[in-house]
Amino acid sequence: GRFSGGDEPGPLAWYDENSQGQAHPVGTKAPNAWGFRDMSGNVWEWVWDWYDPAYGKPSGATSDPTGPAGPTSADPGRVIRGGSFRNPAQAVRVAHRNWKSPQSVGVGLGFRVARSSPSSL
Repeated sequence: GRFSGGDEPGPLAWYDENSQGQAHPVGTKAPNAWGFRDMSGNVWEWVWDWYDPAYGKPSGATSDPTGPAGPTSADPGRVIRGGSFRNPAQAVRVAHRNWKSPQSVGVGLGFRVARSSPSSL
């Protein structure tokens, strides 16, 4: 779906139309097919990749990009995904991404602790 878990954002994500202008406790929206919650909306999530403006364009990677090996002068930030409670529904779509400097902080920015499964270590 367009959102993590389906095609309609309301049951899955906190965004500008339903958030009352604030972040909400984790896990209050419906899970996706894998049981993950809050993958769309509520707060932007940092991901490991450096931003690559060519991603999705004919000259760039179209799936599972890692971006450049480090920051560049043109795009010095790491990727953030998921959108936040302050964004319109378009920005909480799974395909939407943005970037921030690694030093950035804000109420609409967070992270998800993730770890490889023990069987893959």
